[in-house]
Amino acid sequence: MPKEPSGHMIISLFFALFLGLTSASAKTNDEPQISQETLVKFFQYYEDRDYAKAISLLPLQVRDLSPYEKGKENLPPYKRDEGIYFDIIQKTSGEKPLPKQDPSDKEIQYYLGVMHYWMNNLDMAKQKFLLCLQLDPTYRMAHVYLFRIFSKLESELLSKIDNRSEDIGALLIEKLGFGTSDSHLDMASELLKKEENQSLPVLRVSCLFDKSVLKDLRANASTAPDPENRGTLNDEMKPGQYRLESITQDRHCLDEAYFLPEQKLFWDGIDKNGKMTGGSEVTTTFSVSQDLVMPQKAKKVIIYNPSGKKVAELPIDQQR
Repeated sequence: MPKEPSGHMIISLFFALFLGLTSASAKTNDEPQISQETLVKFFQYYEDRDYAKAISLLPLQVRDLSPYEKGKENLPPYKRDEGIYFDIIQKTSGEKPLPKQDPSDKEIQYYLGVMHYWMNNLDMAKQKFLLCLQLDPTYRMAHVYLFRIFSKLESELLSKIDNRSEDIGALLIEKLGFGTSDSHLDMASELLKKEENQSLPVLRVSCLFDKSVLKDLRANASTAPDPENRGTLNDEMKPGQYRLESITQDRHCLDEAYFLPEQKLFWDGIDKNGKMTGGSEVTTTFSVSQDLVMPQKAKKVIIYNPSGKKVAELPIDQQR
């Protein structure tokens, strides 16, 4: 029997193919699949974190769409996912055309993925993000969420392995499929790279956070010293955080950032006997400053509270 390729070989091949490719343009239908009124309600329910209502608005063929060919859903993960990843690669290179689609199609699949992610339906979230990438392989935030999904799945799998002398790469492929957290992290970073000496614009969002009230909310164009990891490692999601989401006119999500509703302040000094003293206190009133990468022009920034509901919206009119 032929030997199965090692995890390292597969991942290296995937990097080599993906990173050397250029993007292709999508063709769209003349008529949208879903009415504008339905889309408005869909995103309204998403912003209110009424995910069940948002999903129920969509036609069955949209909300139940699967990236897997009929008859392949129950194959082992590697065999099931391999074709999808090579389909994405071929579309990225232009070797295979992107499917005809309405501009909202990829956005709907992306936000379905986000909703399933927040509901902890990781397998369904993964499917939706893969569908988004089949429509637009350069959708960076879909790669970011797949990075998070694979990070969780890989950590769970590795925590159950007693004998670390096994071929970890091969085991991960066998159990989790063709994708990896590293591959999607690298792809998300690669999509932000600019030519040498070109800086990537970002939106610097700032406000005074005063006991859950957002005051003096502003957004200004700026530059980030190291934008490649934005929305991936530096601002990993944790329970209880506020979330900032920057989006374009057509609802394409550009980036996310996070902050906790309290900060711990440390202080030190000298007492009357000349001894060093120190302490700390928790404050719920402090200044917030977050950078959101802007590979495309952003239309607005939406801020969600720790329960996932929208609490503020900041239109972006003037950008350099």
